[in-house]
Amino acid sequence: MAPTANNETPSAKTRASFGFTLECSKQSDVGVLMNLVITTLELQSGALADFTEVFERDVPEVLGRYNSWRGAELSFDSDTSAACVVGYWADPDQMRDCLASTEHGAVMGKLMPYVAGTPDVKITEVVTHIGDLAASPAGA
Repeated sequence: MAPTANNETPSAKTRASFGFTLECSKQSDVGVLMNLVITTLELQSGALADFTEVFERDVPEVLGRYNSWRGAELSFDSDTSAACVVGYWADPDQMRDCLASTEHGAVMGKLMPYVAGTPDVKITEVVTHIGDLAASPAGA
């Protein structure tokens, strides 16, 4: 098996991540909003190393061209072959532009030979920071 992002051989539970700068300019009434693309999928048997290699090499190259892309995480459970990819975006318009781009389609085309079935993609918005916890009564 090929080494993962942290130069370890994938084990039963594996995670690879890169590109994190969890800072957003969009504020809500409760905190900072982050847009997530959450993709759950099942990998072909024995495909973790190859999928991870393509993921780590090609995803940052394409998505890194967008200044609102904040990073991505890949989590995998070899007991079930289930994988989850979470992409983090500061701007929902850039996120949608990227997802509709030819380049994004090409990267997904490189990953699909390692996937069993159809990935489930969900897009959501989450709060990444809620106020100043030290100043709140709960943080006291």
